Amino acid sequence: MLLFIAPQLCASVERPPSGNDWIHEIAFDGYRIQMRVEDGNVTLKTRNGLDWTPKFGAIATAAGALPDCIVDGEIVALDHQGSPDFAGLQASLSDGKTDELIFFAFDLLFLGGQDLRQQSLMDRKQALKGLIEKSFGKDQAEVRYVEHFESGGEAVLKSACRMSLEGIVSKRAAARYASGRTSAWTKSTQPMVFSPPNQRTRFSAISLGRGLSRVAKMTPQRAKKNAQTSIQVIPPERLHSRSRD
Repeated sequence: MLLFIAPQLCASVERPPSGNDWIHEIAFDGYRIQMRVEDGNVTLKTRNGLDWTPKFGAIATAAGALPDCIVDGEIVALDHQGSPDFAGLQASLSDGKTDELIFFAFDLLFLGGQDLRQQSLMDRKQALKGLIEKSFGKDQAEVRYVEHFESGGEAVLKSACRMSLEGIVSKRAAARYASGRTSAWTKSTQPMVFSPPNQRTRFSAISLGRGLSRVAKMTPQRAKKNAQTSIQVIPPERLHSRSRD
């Protein structure tokens, strides 16, 4: 297997693409990490190829249960409500207390020495889901599979807005994995939401809000229902992300 693969990156768009040839994932606010496992030895590298394995001991230990593979994903801290918390992630790294962090896996690049990058995204995700469930079971802890929605990108984005999440990542279902920024992966972020001064809640690029656990279990039908809720918005400001854009 290769020692490191430059990650595929997202093109920023105002609205998610439509059509049945796209799938949609919730955008996390964490650190993009490439996990490499060979003979039980785990390496965790940043999007720039820096070796951060010592920073994430619990994740590396858990990932040792995987067969030889290279997995693309993101390390995230969750707050007490189950929402991604980038400030909490930074604090965990600063304090050296990273046992509660989670690696969310969304793509499989190599498996057992076989290069999967030329296969379709859906084939790679199916293999990844099976790999993680076989290794960790349904109750995943340090390493978790990222579910996706196969239709309704606009509805999923509106649901993300409703729950104060950052946005969504949309990917062509049949696309191969290509390093660098491509049009096959896009990221659409939520507009800024305003409430009356006495009801205003904290919102920033480092806090993706409440309801991630519900998003993880949301079906496309429920996403469409939630999207019907009206909210007052203004045109979006670009929020800097450390993850897939």
